[in-house]
Amino acid sequence: PDVNITGFTMQNGGGFPYSGIELYGSNGAIIFGNKITNNSNVGIVVRDSSNNVIHYNTIINNSMGVWITSGSSLFNTFYHNNIIDNVNQAQSFATTTKWDNGAEGNYWNDYTGNDSNGNGIGDTAYVESIIDYYPLMEPWSPYRVFSVTIDEVTYSCLLYTSPSPRDRQKS
Repeated sequence: PDVNITGFTMQNGGGFPYSGIELYGSNGAIIFGNKITNNSNVGIVVRDSSNNVIHYNTIINNSMGVWITSGSSLFNTFYHNNIIDNVNQAQSFATTTKWDNGAEGNYWNDYTGNDSNGNGIGDTAYVESIIDYYPLMEPWSPYRVFSVTIDEVTYSCLLYTSPSPRDRQKS
């Protein structure tokens, strides 16, 4: 409980049951700013674990990106992750898992929706065996570049999004 896993690269893990990261019986953990790649099983497994926050990670090229193994894993939150080129992106048996923070979700490289207002968030949810109501159109980064036009002059703006104070305290 209350563990932080931050700033690691987990890669090239073997077959079942091995994974990049496995939470088992963990509550209140934070998985933050990691690269989880090329695992022949699962990038992140959550088993019998609740109230965990998984964000700012890159989960790429695993057999399965994220797997919530049972409905007993309650109220876990995934957002601002880049979930890319996994054979299966995510699977969850827990209906209380949130795949966004209420405003922004995750980047899914196989998301095919549109962004008609240009805010960087898809107009429709990403649906696999999970639902991310606010999928990101581009990989998440603490830096965002966008254009603003004022009086017919277009300016390029750079916005830095740092983790919230709560995130900084726990990571």
